[in-house]
Amino acid sequence: FWLIAGVPIENEGEAIEYLFQWLLSTDTNVTIKSRVVLVLFKLTEKYPELKNELRLCLQDQMRKYSKDFEKRVSKILLKIED
Repeated sequence: FWLIAGVPIENEGEAIEYLFQWLLSTDTNVTIKSRVVLVLFKLTEKYPELKNELRLCLQDQMRKYSKDFEKRVSKILLKIED
């Protein structure tokens, strides 16, 4: 839902915590992780200080899942580095 509608301003802090938890959780499936990555990337435009944390988390998750997930993560990492 947050990918489509965006994260409500009043819930951003709590949402960011949940998103990082879902990204790092071994219980979260790869489809949810893919969407989490996109939402977090959108939030880095508003909160650039999240870029480093997101980069480190993505590097940790990079080769643990499918090739499609790896491609998505690679693209996001390239955008973060710019």
